[in-house]
Amino acid sequence: MLLVVALVAVLAVLSVVQQKKKQALAEKRQAIAKSKAIVDESERILECAAELALDFPTMVLLNKRYVDALSLLQKHQDEKSVANKFAQAKETLIQLEQRKVTLPTQMRLSDDDKQIVKMVQALKRLKAVVNFEHNKSNLSQEVFGLIAQSIDQKQRRINIESSLTRAASSMVIQQWGSARHLLNNVSVQIPVLYSGEDKEYAAHIDQRYNQLRAQLEQSMPDIEIEIDERDGELEQLFNKRKW
Repeated sequence: MLLVVALVAVLAVLSVVQQKKKQALAEKRQAIAKSKAIVDESERILECAAELALDFPTMVLLNKRYVDALSLLQKHQDEKSVANKFAQAKETLIQLEQRKVTLPTQMRLSDDDKQIVKMVQALKRLKAVVNFEHNKSNLSQEVFGLIAQSIDQKQRRINIESSLTRAASSMVIQQWGSARHLLNNVSVQIPVLYSGEDKEYAAHIDQRYNQLRAQLEQSMPDIEIEIDERDGELEQLFNKRKW
């Protein structure tokens, strides 16, 4: 009887140990997956950092998050590539915190549509990261407000400048309706630009918009004449067939 009780007790202990091992393994896998997701997300944003001209507070936030994720990943994965990334990221973070690097101050919009999509996606990811860190009280209200405002401005600029570029391209291939729609999209955003701090940039966009709008309006009378002539020819042809 005692042997049976002892055996049951041993099995119970083994079961508890096994459950703890499974739980620890599950937590390890979860930690690795979370760290990998943060690393991947950070790299996708940082890949566009120069073109987006991200400022020091934003770059410090991103790189600190990147370093922390690599540090956790390094504890669970003994890989040289992870160790190298961690060392480089840590050095970059130190340089950023000490303001020993020069960051671009002007956003550069690529002519490549795929790269523009990457920039838009990077800003969306960045906004999610900033909101997450703010909700965790890792960002002061002031810093959060400044970064959020900067993201909104960059998203607006990408929208406006890509719309102007596409409008010009649409006019080249005589897609007048598309050009008009794109320019209308820009026109409603120009007052928002003038209400901001960068009046020089607003004036630059306003000038580009007016030039393209003038080109479009110069082409529109010719288009309307062509449509009227085509309608007249169709009406004459219809009348002849009718009789």
